[in-house]
Amino acid sequence: MFELKFFQSQSLVVGALILVVVSCDNGDGIVTLPDQENDRVQITNSEGLLQARVTYPGTAVTIDPPPQGSFPANVLLGPERAKPGGFSLSLEAEVAPPLVDGQIVQATSVSLEIGFKAMVSYNMRGGPRLGGMDWITRLNSSPRISSSATFNDSDISAVSFDGTHAYAAEATNAQDFPFPAVLERLKLEGNNFTLEQNLRVPLTSYVATSTLVTSNHVYTTSGDGGHVAGFDQSSLTLQGEYPLDDARWVAWDQAGQRIVVAQGTPGRIAVFAEGEFPGGSMNLLNTFPFPGADVPESKSTVEIAGGKAFIAAGPDGVQVV
Repeated sequence: MFELKFFQSQSLVVGALILVVVSCDNGDGIVTLPDQENDRVQITNSEGLLQARVTYPGTAVTIDPPPQGSFPANVLLGPERAKPGGFSLSLEAEVAPPLVDGQIVQATSVSLEIGFKAMVSYNMRGGPRLGGMDWITRLNSSPRISSSATFNDSDISAVSFDGTHAYAAEATNAQDFPFPAVLERLKLEGNNFTLEQNLRVPLTSYVATSTLVTSNHVYTTSGDGGHVAGFDQSSLTLQGEYPLDDARWVAWDQAGQRIVVAQGTPGRIAVFAEGEFPGGSMNLLNTFPFPGADVPESKSTVEIAGGKAFIAAGPDGVQVV
């Protein structure tokens, strides 16, 4: 079972919150919406039901130092932070995954949001296709699940958020789409999901693997025989798509206005101009190989910082391009 754990770090230099994927008035002055459901989506906003999934251990976590000589101290944390006793970690909260049709699902991604909040996605290992999303608030104090949505016909591989809507990369059982891969939008009103404006649009391939929100667009990736695709943020109208095999994750280089996609088997990144859709396609700028991401049907992610791509490349660890 994969669950969400919240760790609080305390240091003379750094204080940070770490998340690990292993999900009336609510106290914030925001009115809580009633629970909602239709034939495939069930939304739970009831605080008592949601908080039953959260525990607060508040226990210290042992930090094992790296083997002697593995990394230079100044590469790891800097000489001051590497001193014994300069860093501590405590397990502050654990969020158990939701039950969907009586089955325990597993966490697949975490999207951290401004204001100490997080959107978490879930899927079912193997069959049947079942998924969920949790909206978790108060990460800087006592994390709580403010809203949860479960899906009885879809796995959710990843989720992104634009402040008012969550965008889920899915594989669905629904028969009214040409492929199982779809993008789904779910509205968040205050701190609660609502079925208002719920929308799904078709993608290509067996499964949608990631989703990303930029200033005006929503991007998705889908696996074998799939694409990276860009949609208008408000209407989810397809703007352009580019065929990519084994596309696993999409990230935004905001400073450079570029879209970066990690591909697998073999490991590569493809770089596109953000917001450019010539002739319904996308403007490919360059591609770069990297070691790893060579395990079929597995997850690889990429994040952009300082003009570099940091790629979780499976057995080859983190690669920097």
